[in-house]
Amino acid sequence: LLDLVEHIADLSREAPILLLAIARQDLLDIRPHWGGGKLNATTILLEPLSTEQSIQLVTNLLGDEDLARTLQERVGETAEGNPLFVEELVAMLVDDGVLQRRDGAWVTDVSLERISVPPTVSALVGARLDHLEPSERDLVGRASVVGKVFQRSAVTELSPPERRPELGARLMALVRKELVRQDRSDAVGDEAFRFRHILVRDAAYGALPKEQRADLHARFADWLERVAADRLPEYQEVIAYHLEQAHQSRSDLGMNDDLTRSLGARAAGYLRSSGNSAFAHSDRTAAVHLLTRGVALTDDGRERGEMLLLIAEATAELGDFRGASALVDSAIAAAREAGDELLAMRCELQRLMGQQIAESAPHDERLMELADGLEAAAAQHGDLRGAVVAEMARGGFYLIRCRWADALVAQERAMRILDQLDDPHLRQTAQIDAWNALRWGPVPAAEAIARIEADDATRDPAWRFPLGFLGSLLAMRGEFDAARARVRDTLAFLGERGLTLRVGGSALMSGLVELLAGDLEASERAYSDGIDVLSSIGEMGVLSTLAAMRALVQYRAGRFDEALASIELAKENGGPHDIATQVGWRNPAAMIAADRGDLPTAERLIGEAGAMVEPTDFLELRGQTWETLAHVRRRAGRTAEAITALRRAMSEHDQKGNLVELARVSRLLEAVPGASA
Repeated sequence: LLDLVEHIADLSREAPILLLAIARQDLLDIRPHWGGGKLNATTILLEPLSTEQSIQLVTNLLGDEDLARTLQERVGETAEGNPLFVEELVAMLVDDGVLQRRDGAWVTDVSLERISVPPTVSALVGARLDHLEPSERDLVGRASVVGKVFQRSAVTELSPPERRPELGARLMALVRKELVRQDRSDAVGDEAFRFRHILVRDAAYGALPKEQRADLHARFADWLERVAADRLPEYQEVIAYHLEQAHQSRSDLGMNDDLTRSLGARAAGYLRSSGNSAFAHSDRTAAVHLLTRGVALTDDGRERGEMLLLIAEATAELGDFRGASALVDSAIAAAREAGDELLAMRCELQRLMGQQIAESAPHDERLMELADGLEAAAAQHGDLRGAVVAEMARGGFYLIRCRWADALVAQERAMRILDQLDDPHLRQTAQIDAWNALRWGPVPAAEAIARIEADDATRDPAWRFPLGFLGSLLAMRGEFDAARARVRDTLAFLGERGLTLRVGGSALMSGLVELLAGDLEASERAYSDGIDVLSSIGEMGVLSTLAAMRALVQYRAGRFDEALASIELAKENGGPHDIATQVGWRNPAAMIAADRGDLPTAERLIGEAGAMVEPTDFLELRGQTWETLAHVRRRAGRTAEAITALRRAMSEHDQKGNLVELARVSRLLEAVPGASA
């Protein structure tokens, strides 16, 4: 929320907006520089009302300054300049008949010195509610369960049948007493009301016995389920909250019976669905919050394991790998406690996949063995989710080896299985991995763009992942302005949601766009920013690839020492099977060695790079490696071999439809003596 307020303040310069943000002073403990340094911004401390201001407030309410001064003398020290206290006290005196309306003026027959003044605003509000008629007090209590805003139909549902006919009159009485106010209703034919102040709602709610609270929350949840009908997904989180409160109130009273457990299980189910929806909208923080509440409510080990697994994934994306690992351990323990070996296998597979990407850990044989075992077990038990995870794990295995066509086939198989399974989170993950394979794999850029743009997900305004992939593909075709705009949108989308891991990884796109555009300084800056982000959370797998890509940029900029430092960073952190990193750092290292006359080292490095990249279909990296071979062979005076290597590089870029690289390597070829032959 604070980020949103600052965002509006900074970027809404063209519109005539007065932006007023009210907060308690402890906001400055969280953000000491709030508002500081902004143009056209100021901070004002809202002091308590002075004695004269309090008198003026009461005079405005009663129209009698003498009466206002008498009242201020009685309550001034207790009210401490709080306007709500003063207003509520005046309302209470009217409710009690101490202040009466006569001949158009407020008068009193009672000495105000003798009135009892509650010591706090909350106590004062509670005292007002205590003085209501029993039917009004009952009504306001039932309404408080719904929330600060409530519908007449909801309160009718929660009221005893014998009191429903008089409900309208009682509501209007509460409106006249300024305890509730009418509000805009979203439902045709229904009225909406809201409590005048949250303290009124809290006092009414606090006066309810816990057993009655539990009953009302459960009944309201049941009513919401019925009236929501086909809009139930929109109300899942609200229903979960009321079931959760019903469960909590009964638990507080020691009522740990079947009904209490049933309420907890229902709440957990709705929280899991809400958490899944939050995942689908890329709101990992909300997903963690919802699912963690769900874990606390369920006694079902399998459900707990499923939710812990999702929390672990979200926690990793938010940048806490250690916390994610501990959560996976807990998920495995919950799965085994429930006797669910399929779930335990999925948990273990998720751990290995995370380590393979984030740490470049060499778990390849174990990962594929576990994926095969999970697929077989899933087929035996008809578990579609297990089958999907097995395919996605294979896709991750092929990703590390830059076998993009195989990775795409695995993700597309997962997507076909997902057509039979309602799991927006898994669908999102598989879709991202499929787009990733289209971006880096052998599918020509023009076709990859068309396939991504044809996907329905690209038209969802709350779903910006495809734009980053489209950006780097558009850059291959020389459409740099459009490419930059899409990458910017993706970074903003990820940053707003706190997806630290993906923010760092997006430098793969932003750095490459600038490299293709020929802006080496901007490209290096993008790669460095990504490295800094990933380093801050301890991620090493993507970081090592970014370091290798930065080394190439620094080499092309003629800064060999800096390139060597990036090469070392890539070597230290890259896994042995991480082809993009291992080939990526060897290419600039081979060119530097050749430029310095160390041809044996250059030949060894380019030989290793060529052997690694040959089994892949990573056309861009293959083209880069042929270009490096040409450079080394030219330094060795083997011009004919250099020409052949450059032509091979052009062929790789041509297959990908990378027009920018094709043109650049073509110019390199033209500069080689005898190339025309």
